[in-house]
Amino acid sequence: MEQLNLIIIVLCGIVVLGSGVVNADSASLTVSGTVISPDTPVANFTANVTTGYAPLSVQFTDLSTNNPTEWEWDFETDGTIDALVPNPVQTYAYPGVYTVSLTVLNTEGSDTEIKPDYITVLEPDPMVRIEALKQYIEGSPIPGWAQWFLIKPLDRALDQLEKGNMKPASNQMRSFVNFVELLHGFGVITDEQAAYMNGEAMAPLYDCCRRNGKPVVMHVGREPKSEAYRCDPYVLCSADKLERVLQDFPGLKVCVPHLGLDEIATYRELLEKYDNLWLDTTMALAGYFPLQDDIDIGRYRPDRVMYGSDFPNIPYAWDRELQRLQAAALPPHDLQALLHGNAIDFFGLAGISKAAGQQRTATS
Repeated sequence: MEQLNLIIIVLCGIVVLGSGVVNADSASLTVSGTVISPDTPVANFTANVTTGYAPLSVQFTDLSTNNPTEWEWDFETDGTIDALVPNPVQTYAYPGVYTVSLTVLNTEGSDTEIKPDYITVLEPDPMVRIEALKQYIEGSPIPGWAQWFLIKPLDRALDQLEKGNMKPASNQMRSFVNFVELLHGFGVITDEQAAYMNGEAMAPLYDCCRRNGKPVVMHVGREPKSEAYRCDPYVLCSADKLERVLQDFPGLKVCVPHLGLDEIATYRELLEKYDNLWLDTTMALAGYFPLQDDIDIGRYRPDRVMYGSDFPNIPYAWDRELQRLQAAALPPHDLQALLHGNAIDFFGLAGISKAAGQQRTATS
């Protein structure tokens, strides 16, 4: 063994410079107390992409030398080994800047390569997100007229983004949000959608609406003029089944259209029992349905019945039901509640109604 102050030696074609000890028997070099074998792997790697929108899929490629036999990848430098193969694929789901490390090993030793701030994941591409939102709306049961109001500002936002106009695009997205905020409830047409109102799938919907103060309009029973149904509506949505919803979710506001035809008598009784039930008059007072007896609207709770027009599907003169209501000779306060106040209460529009009244007063 020979002690040197300065060593220049070629090991496996690599020039090594430093102070240390040469061991001629083992052909190894000790530098500052560390023994380096000529066959110790040297870690290195690359990636096919280092910047992109979330979710970002990255193909890593091992470039290590000296024949490593084991690989330990840490894609987020959190101390967790994320992959044990030479060329893994990692998908970064969340925006951020990520440091990546690779440790390679063989029988002669190990080496680690750390690349700080190597992967930059940006917020998801707004155009991709808007397109996905459009596809969701177009495939949803949202009525066509409502889809138009929702999709129109999204198309305008996409157009502005393509032109690089961020502020006008942001304004169009605000228009979209404003319209969404105008949607004040949830409608379920149980006979058409074949939805079992007491099924397990409905409970989360009821609870979500209850917690967020959103009412539910529940189309139940059988319309006297409808002959074909996808299922027997009484199996899914008879009055006794709706009563169970009212009992299980006492904080949930529920409205039944058409005064509950053709279980009209039962629903008038339920209206007396439950403060979270409302009825609307749609078509029931217009003489449209074949009923044995005229409906005496004065016998109903005045604070739980709302005028309903069924707009835009009105198969008769638009004012026919209003004329019937006027002819019913209800007390003025009750008529005002039926035409206006009860709906304000049901949909939680008191603040909006007050602001609109103040604006009319200010401009008059």
